[in-house]
Amino acid sequence: MANISLLDMKKTKKRNVREAIISVLGRKFPLSIKKIYNEINKEYKLGVTYQAVFKLIKEMAEENMLDKIEKEYQLNMGWIKDLENELSIIKKNYTGEKPKEDSMQKRTNKFVSKLGPEIKEYAGKDKVCIIGVSGGGRIFGMALFKYLLREGINAKYFDINWIDQLSKGRALLKKEGVRSKKIILVDSEIYSGKTYEIVMAYMNKIKEKFNIKEIKFVVDRDVAGLADFSVTKI
Repeated sequence: MANISLLDMKKTKKRNVREAIISVLGRKFPLSIKKIYNEINKEYKLGVTYQAVFKLIKEMAEENMLDKIEKEYQLNMGWIKDLENELSIIKKNYTGEKPKEDSMQKRTNKFVSKLGPEIKEYAGKDKVCIIGVSGGGRIFGMALFKYLLREGINAKYFDINWIDQLSKGRALLKKEGVRSKKIILVDSEIYSGKTYEIVMAYMNKIKEKFNIKEIKFVVDRDVAGLADFSVTKI
């Protein structure tokens, strides 16, 4: 039997608009609402109106299924990770097999176990905003975000393709997302420190403008010795 991707639904006879949006953004991103509308009607011929697509995309963003970057949208990495976890549980239920914990999952668990209590203490009673800095940063950042929520911390999460957005000269953060909060930047590693320097330069530039309380950089592995919190310093 050929492998079937959850995102490849071109041959599926019945599908809904939400599935079509996920399928399109699984292959092309980020896209504006107009481009998403054009793509799903071209590929799936659902006959859906622009207004319906517009409303559904807004709802999916509110449900943290999608991230908005300026006027464009892409799938939320945290939602993708949750989907992977759900599929793992389904497989276990049907096969009786115990899912193997991969190396990244082990690292993530250790990351939260080691740094979670420290970050909770740092957050205190303040509102915090956790920002995933990279692909790995999204995974660790979302894990930390979920831990803080369970511990009763008032936290928000989003991630940004920092290097890509900065290279295009786009504005990254909106004041309503970070104003008067403690910012926790999360990445998987710091090696040369180049990404750290770029991100921190931008954050320090907007700190006073957005009345940001503090900015901390958190990583799993810190080779350059630049992070405020890390599991491993090499």
